[in-house]
Amino acid sequence: MVAGLARRFGDLDVAEEAAAEAFATALERWPVEGIPANPGAWLTTTAK
Repeated sequence: MVAGLARRFGDLDVAEEAAAEAFATALERWPVEGIPANPGAWLTTTAK
């Protein structure tokens, strides 16, 4: 996921930060809303 985001953003640091924020959001939302059908896609979309 980070590699794909790095390609999209052109910056590895930004990609890592976006991925970390997406995982943090998942930790907050998924226990309440449930795990989405495609967690990887959800994380990538959230990171973008």
